[in-house]
Amino acid sequence: MGFLGLSFESPEERRQKQKEFEKKIFPFGLDAHRELVKDRLAQIMTSPILDEERMFAFIVAKEKYLLEDNSAEGMMRARLQLKKIRDLNEADIELIIALVHLDSRLTSLEGYPTPQMIRAAES
Repeated sequence: MGFLGLSFESPEERRQKQKEFEKKIFPFGLDAHRELVKDRLAQIMTSPILDEERMFAFIVAKEKYLLEDNSAEGMMRARLQLKKIRDLNEADIELIIALVHLDSRLTSLEGYPTPQMIRAAES
């Protein structure tokens, strides 16, 4: 339902959309998958930003990547979006893109990419 381009959603509709988004970004379980991502980001990134900002960068990049069906266009859009985040250096942008690419190809959390795998994919 909308009025003048505004969307009015019930709390239940908002919760449902939030769950769908979380499932899209973290398809192998919100808590377990998110913790692995958080851990890897902390291990590979050097930018002086908080854990929450690292996770935000990953989520933004993965969303852009998935919107373009995991294509090169999606990678480009994700990279452009990450460049807008202050204090995120170029090396970390490339590492996040590599993690997003590897993460998006997984079929389970077993064998989640190690920091070495992420760095190798980035080069």
